[in-house]
Amino acid sequence: MATKKKRFVPFLSKKQVRFLRGLAHSLDPLVMIGQHGLTPQVVQSTEDVLRSRELIKVKMQSTADVDRAETGAKLAKETGSALVQIIGGILILYRPNKDLPPDQVIHIPKG
Repeated sequence: MATKKKRFVPFLSKKQVRFLRGLAHSLDPLVMIGQHGLTPQVVQSTEDVLRSRELIKVKMQSTADVDRAETGAKLAKETGSALVQIIGGILILYRPNKDLPPDQVIHIPKG
């Protein structure tokens, strides 16, 4: 039986959230949540994207019949990321990745 390894979920201060929201403004959504809601495939897709980027947008389609805040919190928990913001049908997630090249790492300001 597969066991999930525990991940460090980053805590973000208001200053850091503001900084990340600014960076996310120009991003396009890379993951879509459709009518079936938060499926294992959506979680895996989010994991895959978070391996190559630290900050992503996830779009919840209008056909998704789920609570945005609940879905965002659950997706963040399952991927070990921080939920930066929910605006409309868009979730912004951040997860630091020390394996990325230095030019792709986001240097967020101190608390």
